[in-house]
Amino acid sequence: MTSETHSPQKKVRGVIGILFGVLLYYLWVAGIIAMLFTFFTEPSGMGVFTVKFPHAVQTWLVTGTLPFFIISGHYLFCRGTGENDLLYDLAGGAGALLGFLLWLTVLGVMEVLGVAVPYFTNLVGGFLLIAVLSVIFWRAWRPGA
Repeated sequence: MTSETHSPQKKVRGVIGILFGVLLYYLWVAGIIAMLFTFFTEPSGMGVFTVKFPHAVQTWLVTGTLPFFIISGHYLFCRGTGENDLLYDLAGGAGALLGFLLWLTVLGVMEVLGVAVPYFTNLVGGFLLIAVLSVIFWRAWRPGA
């Protein structure tokens, strides 16, 4: 068997893993929304419920986990396909998780200090942190580093 016979199967497993990660992400979002409406809602005078939760933190809880879930899904389905893929998945997963938690901490501190974080700055800052940490982990963990 040559590497060409494994390549299409490897790509299909990768795509299935990514789709599985997206499914996990949607389950996460549904859980976050359920928790927000269960614990952080207040009825208004018109009978409409409003969520009393910091918007920047709420946005990051929903969107900031997307890279982690996609990378995790890919890792779960492609574990035995090669050392380089494993390295990329582990470095990306570690960078995504640590970047998510660090940026969530930054947003929490900014919320306590009363600093408003614009939507665009929130997402770009968090995803840039994730990308930088993923590259740092990849460079630190690659063979021969």
